[in-house]
Amino acid sequence: MKSKIIGLIILLAIWVTTFFGIDFLIDYLTNDVSPFYVSVFVRFSAGLIVASIWISVLFRSENTANKMPWLLLLIVAPIFGSMLFLSFARDYKKSKRYKKKKLIHHEKYLLYEARSYLNGISENVNDVFKYTASVTNHSIYANNSSSKILIDGDDFYGSYFEKISKAKEYIFIAFYIIRSDSIGRYLIDLLIKKAEEGVEVKIIYDYLGSQDLKRKDLKKLRSHGIRIYPIDKIIVPIFNTKINYRYHRKITIIDGEYAFTGGFNVGNEYLLGTKKYRWRDTHLLIEGGIVKSLTAVFARDWYYVTDELISDEKYYKKSYVENSGYYQVLQSGPDTVPIIRNTYLKMIYSAKKYIYISTPYLGLDKETETALKVAAKSGVDIRILIPGVPDKKTVYKVTESFIESLLEEGVKIYKFNNTFNHSKFIVVDDYLASCGTYNLDVRSSIINFENTILMSSKSVQELRDCFLTDLENSSVVSYNEWRRRSKFDKLITAVLNLFTPLA
Repeated sequence: MKSKIIGLIILLAIWVTTFFGIDFLIDYLTNDVSPFYVSVFVRFSAGLIVASIWISVLFRSENTANKMPWLLLLIVAPIFGSMLFLSFARDYKKSKRYKKKKLIHHEKYLLYEARSYLNGISENVNDVFKYTASVTNHSIYANNSSSKILIDGDDFYGSYFEKISKAKEYIFIAFYIIRSDSIGRYLIDLLIKKAEEGVEVKIIYDYLGSQDLKRKDLKKLRSHGIRIYPIDKIIVPIFNTKINYRYHRKITIIDGEYAFTGGFNVGNEYLLGTKKYRWRDTHLLIEGGIVKSLTAVFARDWYYVTDELISDEKYYKKSYVENSGYYQVLQSGPDTVPIIRNTYLKMIYSAKKYIYISTPYLGLDKETETALKVAAKSGVDIRILIPGVPDKKTVYKVTESFIESLLEEGVKIYKFNNTFNHSKFIVVDDYLASCGTYNLDVRSSIINFENTILMSSKSVQELRDCFLTDLENSSVVSYNEWRRRSKFDKLITAVLNLFTPLA
């Protein structure tokens, strides 16, 4: 039925364009353009385009809440809305561009992952891991992996550069942002030094996020044998759907022994902050069996960019460490079901005592918003820490648009004083946590490529303590005071809330 409707519209568009276009061309060539033909031709053409886009929106593989902003925008501003849709809103799940590159989950890049066993795990944790085991092929690593929490720039970059400087065989790096500033050039020089020592270096980065990575630095890296490629290079920024799907993952693998993932990118602001605010972030240094899973994620993305497999056994070493606890890598993107979002829902509904969430952005879909409200009404202590100052004012207003409705249901919201909070983690009842690149917004849920670490280990309590320490430097948002803000501000946030799926 769908194909018949679209086919009919295409045929009608061709007929109208041909019929009126020929007459218009004849009149134009004879210098006698009729206003009637111009008007009818333009209106019919525009109307058919908007109607076609409407049908395309209706048949998208998303829920109704995510479709409504597009439909509303097409009504209010049909031409502008059509241009935005054609530029940003292609349904990635149906994109042949990605399917042609997609690796089979059970082969090649998961070749060396061990089978998962959940013996001896507590019931609540077992319930969450049972779900993740059913939707991802990454193993659950028991008692053979460890993680260290890295807080703020000094902690992260100190550890990061130290581990890279000691690399002997290979370094795999993936970032959303790499800048050609002092931090970026320090990393570039360090990688060149390692390459000269015979270390294999592979780098992938998001093309749009790393616009400040200069060509001369790319040439410098490549001249020393370092393989570096952008994900989805954008030549023409308009009518290009690749621009909407960003590679937000942050992964570094060093000799199969160590891995880094979390909120940090490569840039001065992650260490020094900006003139307007300080920066707060959280990253993980990982050892043990789970490093193989992160290597597999990188290998999958490397294949997408280069058509080259990273399947040699030497890249998937058995670097197990003695440590109690359970770890699993979760990845999601527009090419899959929202695995990380659904895992968060599972964690929220499993909570009995508390849920602590640290996130830079709060653009909730209905499923997550409802889960938080239900948990709060059930007596769970829910605290969400957001930035006290924005990095993007419009996006920050979207975050603020959710505050009142959450406060009404008993969720506590905190703003980090004079700080942009870029940490991305959730802690539940002292027994379960997730930390990685995932923001609590729609983009991370179904649009961007993300990764996170699901864990039940001593790092859960460490993340909890980090969160509580951050709250000491934060201000709780009062429900009564929040309701007294200006009507204009309420109007702005209410309007922006409608377009949360587009933010």
